[in-house]
Amino acid sequence: MERSDAATLAERYAMSLKKSQQLAQDTLTQINQLGSNPTPLHFLLIFEWLSKIDPFAAEQIDTAIKLKQYNDATAEEMFHHLLSHIIHKNLPTEEFTNMINLLVENMRAWLQNSSQNNHEIEDHLVQLSDTLSKQGLVPGVITELNDIILPKLKLQHEETLALAQTVETTQNEVVRLKAELEKATNISITDELTNIPNRRGFKQLIANVINTAHESGNSFVMVVLDIDHFKKVNDTYGHLLGDSILRFLARFLKQETKGKDFIARVGGEEFVVVLTDTSYDNGMTIANNLRLKLANKPLKIRTEKQQLTITISAGVAIYQMGESYETLFNRADKALYLAKNRGRNKVCGETEI
Repeated sequence: MERSDAATLAERYAMSLKKSQQLAQDTLTQINQLGSNPTPLHFLLIFEWLSKIDPFAAEQIDTAIKLKQYNDATAEEMFHHLLSHIIHKNLPTEEFTNMINLLVENMRAWLQNSSQNNHEIEDHLVQLSDTLSKQGLVPGVITELNDIILPKLKLQHEETLALAQTVETTQNEVVRLKAELEKATNISITDELTNIPNRRGFKQLIANVINTAHESGNSFVMVVLDIDHFKKVNDTYGHLLGDSILRFLARFLKQETKGKDFIARVGGEEFVVVLTDTSYDNGMTIANNLRLKLANKPLKIRTEKQQLTITISAGVAIYQMGESYETLFNRADKALYLAKNRGRNKVCGETEI
């Protein structure tokens, strides 16, 4: 399920007074039922869950509650991810950050030149004052130079140095904020369990792949796959093992994809593999090789004597120039369900739909 793209916080929480009051009351009631303290952290999460403003966040919270895993620790983690999503939508863009950096650099250069010019002017005026004094000329001018102009120039120089220090501090702050922005952005596009792109990250990557395909004229293949009988594995061995299997599959797919190819986790046990500059037939071959290779890599379970064999079903489709990624994904997804309906541990292509 995909997160909403609210442009601002005002738009994100726009609703009638009556609805917001009712949601607030329901939120406090639900927090009480969960046995949690009515802190702002829990209030925001439960409010998001009940309002379903962000379907992705609501789904995460709902899953934690249903699995009885909602507590202070998991709530704090979900809270941080929700904030990173909101921050990602509202912090300055990379272009704005670059503009600030350029402005700071220009100010630094100007201050350096200004400081140098002030020094030169001050030295010149001191020499002029000495010359005039030795020659005994125009006492009033000498007095004005020594008592008025030079002190003011010295003060201006000191203020310029102070401003330079302020600019230095500002630039350091810009660097820090830029690093935080990049961190928040990475969190919002990365699946925390498997450390590979999530659905939002997938959307960004696939947009780049489509642009490259249009520029080069070379198409690409999308493979949509998921783990066979994953719910049964969760019910039998527990969700901890289920999480381990998801991480195991992510590592496996990452190792098997090279170059500009990429993978993403777009659902519970659903993954996408994008194979660039690849024909449909080669895509089918690669998907089958992944399936066979994974089936021959059983997973050891500490509490069980037998090893667990993991199998996948996959659907393959090739990009048609000009279509949206959703259209391509839907074809591959239909091929995936065909593979599952044919008994699982199979690969089907869009030509079989």
